[in-house]
Amino acid sequence: MNILKTIQCCAFLLIGVATSTAQTRTNPSNQPTELGKVSWYRDYDQALKSSKESGKPVLILFQEVPGCSTCQNYGKNVLSNPLMTEVIENEFIPLAIYNNKGG
Repeated sequence: MNILKTIQCCAFLLIGVATSTAQTRTNPSNQPTELGKVSWYRDYDQALKSSKESGKPVLILFQEVPGCSTCQNYGKNVLSNPLMTEVIENEFIPLAIYNNKGG
């Protein structure tokens, strides 16, 4: 295999790994208001795995999405506060579970 094909293959593998990792968490710039500005895991098993690897406890948010005005205000005010976001993302493995949907 020539060097160019090897580089292309490695680049594809790295992109694939980055994409699969990125999909395990929400993107604060285009997620429901109820989740605030925190990047949440959405897969329970993946969150537990990350917790074991990092030694951080899992913080679970049970939230209605779409939710009522109280749920939306909680996301806009509490979960979008920069200090709250920083603490949640740095000290915990954040996991959001929609309590009004299956899966």
